[in-house]
Amino acid sequence: MLTVLYANGEGIGRSIPLASRFACEAGGAPAEIALRLKHLDSLNADAGRTAFGFCDDITSGFMEGFCAAYDSEIEDQDRTAFLDSFAASSAEPQRTAFASLREREEAYARAHGRGEVDLSGTARAMFQIDAEDSLRDDFIAALKLFETGKYPDASKAQYEEADARLNFAYRKALSDAEEHKGDYGAVQAEGIRDSERAWLRYRDAWVEFARLRYPSVAAEAWLVLLTNDRASVLDGSFCDIDAMEGPCAQNSDAWKPSPLP
Repeated sequence: MLTVLYANGEGIGRSIPLASRFACEAGGAPAEIALRLKHLDSLNADAGRTAFGFCDDITSGFMEGFCAAYDSEIEDQDRTAFLDSFAASSAEPQRTAFASLREREEAYARAHGRGEVDLSGTARAMFQIDAEDSLRDDFIAALKLFETGKYPDASKAQYEEADARLNFAYRKALSDAEEHKGDYGAVQAEGIRDSERAWLRYRDAWVEFARLRYPSVAAEAWLVLLTNDRASVLDGSFCDIDAMEGPCAQNSDAWKPSPLP
């Protein structure tokens, strides 16, 4: 990251020539290097000292993965700080239940990214990281919402409906995976099964934590919410990101999980 340090003068004297040198030494796709050098050269006349980012000019799928990992690491600091603070403000036995929930949520996120995302193409790392982070962000968004006193509400009949929806989505996901199991980078049935098992442990941990944290809410309400959320993950996992037709066209990010809240 010497390019960024010299381009922005962060802790050292600003030097566009040195930043350009290190940009060349960092390598990358030819078009990407050319854009980055052009960007750096424009900073010579930048009176406003606009901040330079190494990922501003990426053109390759490989670098998309690198930049996604970098952004995820930065964002994970905020996620961890929030979750640590939430845990610290909770009394026992809520804290113990939350520790278990947190561990199982992370296991589910990793299983989903590893086993339910198409990993073909050079941008596969970015897709995997984004899918995992989407679940992590949804988890935090849900906690923040529930802490305001906005809780789900559902009946046993609604749970049976949600469960039927999930069973259909799960069977279809397995069928699609089996059909395309020979394709390079394709989602495999075993990955879906592993993710489903991880989700079940996550679901049960959610219900147990919610029983302690939000005792006025019936278990069915959490089950409906979590079951529909899981179904939406499976519904979206097999959509083309740039789909222009069909159900995926209704949401340009249909491949990403819908927010849990």
